[in-house]
Amino acid sequence: MKFRMFATCLALLVTTPAAAFDASTVDAATLHRLAGDGQIVVVEEQPNGRLSLVTAGQKVNAPPEKVWALITDYGNYHTWMPQVDKVEAKTRKGITVDVFFDLNFQFSVISKEVTYTMRHIESPMKSIRWFLTEGDFSSSRGSWHLVPVEGGKATMIFYSTYTDLISMGWIVQSLLEEQPSMELAIQASTAVMVVKSVKTAVE
Repeated sequence: MKFRMFATCLALLVTTPAAAFDASTVDAATLHRLAGDGQIVVVEEQPNGRLSLVTAGQKVNAPPEKVWALITDYGNYHTWMPQVDKVEAKTRKGITVDVFFDLNFQFSVISKEVTYTMRHIESPMKSIRWFLTEGDFSSSRGSWHLVPVEGGKATMIFYSTYTDLISMGWIVQSLLEEQPSMELAIQASTAVMVVKSVKTAVE
């Protein structure tokens, strides 16, 4: 698997990790310095060159507790998360929460309503990992990671995502086969919009 990291859209780093990108394993000061006032975008690829995961990171001027309260208030995701029309926390069992989403997916000439349910697994104040249990995609997964900086007064937030967009139907499949770079553009822009929305919501 390959990584491509873009720091504030200027720097590029390629490496070969043993596992998926995990912000908690990287020195917080390094992450803070890389991001500056912009975003970090990490692109993970499979050995065959197919997209595996996209992660966007950004510093927010709020403590981890405030960010955690926002991202675990699943029923109110529609008030700040882009393109989400309806969301409902269906069941909770301890640290596991099943969340239903109704999303108005729009990008370029693509406009499509999709519904799906994600199973979220929380590690309190640190991370949330999720994966698809049912819906209009064949697969989807992602995570949140929170890294305190500036003595806990600020937080580096990381949002990772990958959705099999080709499984959304023949129109999307045809478009992505004709323009393969669009898949990365959609997933990267989505991740960046989400972390920017968190920043706006908590600051």
